[in-house]
Amino acid sequence: MELLGVHHISLNVQELESAVDFYVRQLELAPIERPDLGFRGAWFALGDGRELHLVEAPDAHPARGQHFAFRVADIAGAREQLMNRGVRISPINKLPNGSQQCFFLDPSKNLLELNQPEG
Repeated sequence: MELLGVHHISLNVQELESAVDFYVRQLELAPIERPDLGFRGAWFALGDGRELHLVEAPDAHPARGQHFAFRVADIAGAREQLMNRGVRISPINKLPNGSQQCFFLDPSKNLLELNQPEG
């Protein structure tokens, strides 16, 4: 078996409309067509053929530490943009490998990371 990379990430969200609003307005993700799967959800393009899938699950509660990271070229600028949009976001942490990261929550309390790799 040869795994070629990540195709999509799926997150449970407690309330679809507020989650869609957050991902569109705060993170500027572009919605993409989603087939009728028999349950409520939304899909977004992440670039390079990758996708984010939201699934409405009103009783969902994210597991501690579970998260995924968005790669950014300018973490300080991205963090400042989110702060200016009212998003609470952690200070930037510098990792031993030279990468930088900071964290924030979506409306369903899913933990999200901004990550700027070294170089």
